[in-house]
Amino acid sequence: MARRGRPRRAERAAHRHRDPARGTLPVPRRRRPDTAGRRLVDTDRENKDPHMTPHQIADIFGEIIETDEIALDDNFFDVGGNSMLALELVARLTERSGHGLRLIDIVHEPTPERLARALADRTEARTAE
Repeated sequence: MARRGRPRRAERAAHRHRDPARGTLPVPRRRRPDTAGRRLVDTDRENKDPHMTPHQIADIFGEIIETDEIALDDNFFDVGGNSMLALELVARLTERSGHGLRLIDIVHEPTPERLARALADRTEARTAE
């Protein structure tokens, strides 16, 4: 119980952190940014293969669509792919190749052959920089 005339410890602490522009709302204390998670991002970049062949990409198409019969010129969306499966394809290709793919890349390059060529062009552009 607090003595009369003296604010409690919690009230004193809240008073120190009041923002005059907002009234009596406390302002959160600044904290250090969490850098522990940043070290975990792309630490295994050397295990990724930026030079994926059309056959490797066709195998991934087949895994996602659950079929073994994917030709190098098969359109992902014509053989049973949809937008949800395309998102999974983007995730797997990004994981295995290290390229930051987007869904629009699958829409523009929907065959294993064209997608492999696009990835090769990106790899060449990265090494040229």
